Order: sequence, then structure tokens, then C-alpha cells
Amino acid sequence: VVLDALPLTPNGKVDRKALPDPDQSRADATVAYVPPTTEVEQHITTIWQDVLQIEKIGLYDNFFDLGGHSLLLTQAHTLLQEKFQSEFSMVELFKYPTIHALAQYLSQMPETETNVQKEEVVREKHTAGKRRLDQQRRMRQKTMR
Repeated sequence: VVLDALPLTPNGKVDRKALPDPDQSRADATVAYVPPTTEVEQHITTIWQDVLQIEKIGLYDNFFDLGGHSLLLTQAHTLLQEKFQSEFSMVELFKYPTIHALAQYLSQMPETETNVQKEEVVREKHTAGKRRLDQQRRMRQKTMR
């Protein structure tokens, strides 16, 4: 929040109670808002929103420009590793401080699949298995007639 002057108490100290609540909007954002499109980007965005306590975060917003710092980055790192079930260095989050860059990095990690990719594979296998069972049942019903 930008103020012309800090509110002071009668003895000259900052009157914290008189300070306005932080503005959670993107008014001071330097980059135009671009919403997440992929599932990976959406998962990262959700984690950042929770950690940074900001409602609207775009693909090209920088974690640190939004008020992030090393302690919040540690929280985000832990949540990202849990969500994507992959091990990666916290240094990578410094290298890729935007959702777009981080999503590309996580999507290209050769040794791990993201949770989203694993869920899609499981869903596809489940659907294919159901189709096979249905076909087998129909074949049995035809031969029994």
C-alpha cells in the first residue's frame, strides 16, 4: 500500500493500528495478467495463491515481485514437491520465478512425471480396462445365446 505519510502516534512512533489493510489487487503489477492454461500452471498458481495470500496471479508474475521471500519460497517448494511428487532443488525456484517458466521446467523434468500426467495415465488405463471388460461381457453374452 502506498501512503503519502505513515500514521504516527502522539509520541512519534508508527501507529500500526491506523495502517490500512494491504491491497490484494494487482494494481502495482508490472506485467499484464495472463491466466494459467495448463493443469501444471493451474496447480502452481493455486500453491502460489495460498503461500502469497494473493487472489489473482498471472503466468508471468514474478514470485518475488509479488512479495515472496525465501521463507515463503520454502513453503512453496515443499508444496510443489508434494503436488508433483518430484524432487528438485529450491535453487530451481530462484531460476524460474514465474509460473510459466516453472511450469515449463517441471514439465520437462526427464526423471519424473507430474501428478497431473500420472493421473491422466491412470484415467486412460482405467477407461481402456472398462472398455475391454465391456467387450468381453458382450462377447460372452453373444456366445451364450
